Amino acid sequence: MNSTNSTSTWKWVGLVCLLLVVGGMCCLMGLCLGSVMGLAVGQGVETGSYSWPEDGHAPPEWEPYVPEESLRPWLGIYFQMTPEGALVTDVVIDSPAERAGLESGDVIIEFDGQAVTEEQPLDVMVAQYAPGDEVTVVALRGDAEREFTVTLGVFPGMELLPSPEYFDVPPFDEG
Repeated sequence: MNSTNSTSTWKWVGLVCLLLVVGGMCCLMGLCLGSVMGLAVGQGVETGSYSWPEDGHAPPEWEPYVPEESLRPWLGIYFQMTPEGALVTDVVIDSPAERAGLESGDVIIEFDGQAVTEEQPLDVMVAQYAPGDEVTVVALRGDAEREFTVTLGVFPGMELLPSPEYFDVPPFDEG
């Protein structure tokens, strides 16, 4: 009776080990395939193409294309509206606001001659302009008012598409 229990136990141990080995191999294959696919996709993002031409040469470089009407202006700050104005909670590195000299803790009280209030918030005011527009921002830093000249930028991530000329697609032919 003792040997039967021992044999039964070893069968279960063997089954569990088999499942762990098979599961581990599947997991390892998934990791390998995932990293290969990651390399292929990463290369596609860098080159703009996921396949090589038949002649073996890399695809041509492409210039980012964004339709004019889709460009959004960008100041480059995080803020919270207060009764005094827009409290700058963070300034994005290398943003138009940082280049102009705005800092975390500044309170923007005026944007291009208009008072910044809870009824007229900063984000709504910025949206009325276009990238490249130069605006004057008045902010409180401590007890002193400071004036900054900011050239609005393009909202990040808006220039990711290649221009339509990059895709040399023949016209659709019915027939």
